[in-house]
Amino acid sequence: MSFHPGYTRTRLFCYNRVRMRLVQNKNGWVLDPCSLIDRGLSRCVRWRGGQNQEIKCCFRRQCFDALKRPYGANNSGNVNTDIDAKDSSLVKHSRKRKRKHVDLNQGEIDALAYHEKVRAFILEGTKCLVEAVRPLGYLDDSSRDGEEVEPVPVPDCNLAALCDMAKRLPLADEQDKDDDDYVVDVPVQFLPAEGVCSTSHLDLFSKITESKADSAMAVTLMGADYIIPPRTSFLLSDFTRIQPLVHYGKKFDLIVVDPPWENKSVQRSGRYSSLPSTQLKQLPVPLLAAPGCLVVTWVTNKPSLLRFVRDQLYPHWGVQVVAEWFWVKVTTAGEYVFPLDSPHKKPYEVLLLGRCTPPSSSPPPSPRRTQPPSHAASTPHPTPPSPPLPDPPPSSDLDPPSDPRSPDPQRSNSRPQEKIEELPVDNGRLLVSVPSVFHSQKPSLSEVLRPYMGPRARRLELFARSLQPGWTSWGNEVLKFQHAAYHHLSSSSGPADASCGEKT
Repeated sequence: MSFHPGYTRTRLFCYNRVRMRLVQNKNGWVLDPCSLIDRGLSRCVRWRGGQNQEIKCCFRRQCFDALKRPYGANNSGNVNTDIDAKDSSLVKHSRKRKRKHVDLNQGEIDALAYHEKVRAFILEGTKCLVEAVRPLGYLDDSSRDGEEVEPVPVPDCNLAALCDMAKRLPLADEQDKDDDDYVVDVPVQFLPAEGVCSTSHLDLFSKITESKADSAMAVTLMGADYIIPPRTSFLLSDFTRIQPLVHYGKKFDLIVVDPPWENKSVQRSGRYSSLPSTQLKQLPVPLLAAPGCLVVTWVTNKPSLLRFVRDQLYPHWGVQVVAEWFWVKVTTAGEYVFPLDSPHKKPYEVLLLGRCTPPSSSPPPSPRRTQPPSHAASTPHPTPPSPPLPDPPPSSDLDPPSDPRSPDPQRSNSRPQEKIEELPVDNGRLLVSVPSVFHSQKPSLSEVLRPYMGPRARRLELFARSLQPGWTSWGNEVLKFQHAAYHHLSSSSGPADASCGEKT
């Protein structure tokens, strides 16, 4: 890939005009997660005074404002640290306080071996990506060290508790099972696009809720205000009430799974309830996946969980692993949020990508990069970033509109599934971004996965905690980060909020 001499200067000019969503080079991508959210909020309306009112809406940027690493200001988090350098700060700390030697258990031995396998790849790849975007004015906030960050709102949604209460009620399609003429009805309802000031009639817990609007909407649900992206659908329920998603009838070409893995620190903090890994086999992924579906699972860097997904979960679903990616978490100054060699927490997580393959079919196409991540080559010099992916046509990420008064052919199981080309997936790629201050919020994968899916792919997220334009989402906290408290809202006729900036 070649670049003209004035490329960096041109990109810097573009970055000053519009907020960057995504920059790519051969090592992977640098993401601006807040801007990825805002791409679905470029137009937002709400019902006020008997008419639709257009408003300005954007996600609160302080939710992605990690200025410091928890371990303080030392070079152990610097992405430019030499690959063979030792963490001197940790060595000094150990001299101050002698600790009794404790032999590592098998899990710790496996974790150390895995880290040593991928360490060089992550270090060199992250260094190239961070150095590539700093000339653009991104990940270069070192001057803000010590600056006070605006408090982040934490609304009390209690969505998981509401799902528990809803389990006492029968599912919508089970209420009339005693009738002789009972037929399973497609459990779908629609958010009114305009002219409605009340949504109290909606059943969010046992029906798929769809928005067919071409713009985002600020609506009141369960007594609270939420921002619903355009052309999205969702089901608010827990693991035991996922049946409406199966009855929905859609087959998906991309399924992203973000399981609430069991974790001691999460259990102690009580941030959210976890799920035993063995129960994940009960997810109806084979019933939801189209032929050749790309399945992406977020996994911690715990080797036992990685082995479980590779050797048990994916084979149980009929999925074959095709690639392994890494999400690297950095501060706004471009440093690791934890030291790369920290024995307690690592600044990266793993994404395992696989393709659904019927038992009688041939294996999926080989990944473009056949070397494992631990041996993936990376240049010692920063690679100029390639341009952000071009903006798609307005409807490329969204299902075509349909008349809610007539049967939706997209939800008909009798309709032949449109074949989506199985494009080969690159192995060993990095996603570098500033993480959310909230533990459970992941960056959107919509744009980075677009080249491997095609524009008409149907997308589903399981255990979702937010909505995305054109996606179907399920989880017992699926509306969590759609709460209006996480967004800046202002009148379109008034001054723009400084945190919103210009939309891409």
